[in-house]
Amino acid sequence: MYEILEVKERLQRFLSVLQVEFKFPLEDLNDAERELVLSLIQFRTYAKGDYVYKQGHTPKGVYWMKSGRIKFTKRQFSGEEHTHFIVHGNQFFGYRTVISNGIYHLSVEVMEPSEIGFIPADKFMEVLEQMPLLMKAMLKEVCASSMVFIARTALFSFKSVPQRLGIAILLLQDKVAKLEKVDNPPVLLSRNELASYIGTSVEVVVRQLKKLEKMALIELKGKLIYVKDLKGLLDMIDASDAAVRE
Repeated sequence: MYEILEVKERLQRFLSVLQVEFKFPLEDLNDAERELVLSLIQFRTYAKGDYVYKQGHTPKGVYWMKSGRIKFTKRQFSGEEHTHFIVHGNQFFGYRTVISNGIYHLSVEVMEPSEIGFIPADKFMEVLEQMPLLMKAMLKEVCASSMVFIARTALFSFKSVPQRLGIAILLLQDKVAKLEKVDNPPVLLSRNELASYIGTSVEVVVRQLKKLEKMALIELKGKLIYVKDLKGLLDMIDASDAAVRE
């Protein structure tokens, strides 16, 4: 039992610097403020494959995903698309570009039917000026997400493909576990999406998944990926790059 708890604590320490989630802080607002914010949100149901917004576009507002799953992608000059983040329900996004008055550097594509609310940019900026607690929460999250982006970029730059694949599996599994409040849920992601997420080809992903399964670290059931040996997977990720060949 102690060893299991130790491994879980190790996992949470590892994940804590690699992902940040920002739920809209409605509970921090008073009744009048909460009612005002909710009155501004226009909800819409998006289908799989829909884009919430696209790279290079000028922001028109901010978004609150009540339920569903989306991915943040960037199209390279070569035409290849790389997935930077995959986000599950109850998340607030799109506000950094509104606050900075810039353009979107990433596209947001819907991965499954999702209910997403929208607040026009001018109304959102008015709300920020009126609600210091909300402004404080925004600043805190912007700083945290910047640190996460730096940490993830550095880690993925120095890890081999099998290690990046292991990291991706643990990151995605943790999101599902928190959302559904279950232990060790399977990861459901197409091989194409996994390849885009870790920056490699589909063929390499398929080969490396089979390799991890032979090592008894994971189990594959169709598109589902189950973690069988959490400690072994963490050890593989932490090993030197020379010890984990592609």
